[in-house]
Amino acid sequence: MVLGKVKAWYMKYWKVDKAQLRALGVDAIFTYGVLSNMNVAMLATLSWFVATKATGLSPLVAGQWKYFISTYVGFYVSLGAIIRPFRVALTFTVTPLYSLIVEKIRAFLPLRKRLPKVNRIVAIFIVSILFNVVGTFGLIALGASFAGLLTGVPPVPPGFSFGEWRAAEKPLDVMRQLKAMAKEAKGLAAN
Repeated sequence: MVLGKVKAWYMKYWKVDKAQLRALGVDAIFTYGVLSNMNVAMLATLSWFVATKATGLSPLVAGQWKYFISTYVGFYVSLGAIIRPFRVALTFTVTPLYSLIVEKIRAFLPLRKRLPKVNRIVAIFIVSILFNVVGTFGLIALGASFAGLLTGVPPVPPGFSFGEWRAAEKPLDVMRQLKAMAKEAKGLAAN
């Protein structure tokens, strides 16, 4: 009986799509985006831990980025899919808080009386930058540091140079390849 209720709840939120979120308003869509980015940060942290534990090296060491990204894609396709209904359910709960934060920021912006719609757009933009960009990268950095503490592998290797790493690893090429693999895996999982 309990298992049936859990399954019904899970399936209810599994089927929720972006059109249903849109019906809740713009704030729900942005809230879902924030929660999705937190999911990315959590999966990146887990992937960082697994990659450093398996190799004894930071993913930022030459030759290690592919291993980290392939680990991340594996978690994203499997664990990320399992967690999705929880993200959707949490969106319904957290949207009022997101809306409150947007309203608080709107109150401080100079266009609140003269151009209220523009004021709201600017407030949403500020909140999005804070949570989706700063928050996501902050959580990933914190997660990589935590993984480093647990594994004894520093997240940033001594003498690390982002420019040299980018030239050697070509991270965007690797990410494009792995994104295509993830899309293919999702298609296979759906069938």
